[in-house]
Amino acid sequence: MKWRIAAVVVVIAVAVSATTPRGHIVKVLGPGLEWHYYAHLDRFADLHAGDAVRPGDILGYVGNSGDARSVPEVPLAREHHRYAALVRGGDDLGVPH
Repeated sequence: MKWRIAAVVVVIAVAVSATTPRGHIVKVLGPGLEWHYYAHLDRFADLHAGDAVRPGDILGYVGNSGDARSVPEVPLAREHHRYAALVRGGDDLGVPH
């Protein structure tokens, strides 16, 4: 079962790309105009630059793309992610839309 990365606040997707050394990435602009990105994704959700992402919306799926191909696919649960949360498979986030 894949780990999903879900937004926990409203963000704007500013880059969705599969052509970086970090593999599949989603870069977002959050509150206070702070940037954050999620890298080495297995794949990203159906996002495009400029899309508004609401709490509970999926940004992508944990993977090991790019220069992490030789690393086992492990959720980064201990890392601090300001604008997103890890969600296992089909679990409900309990975040209202």
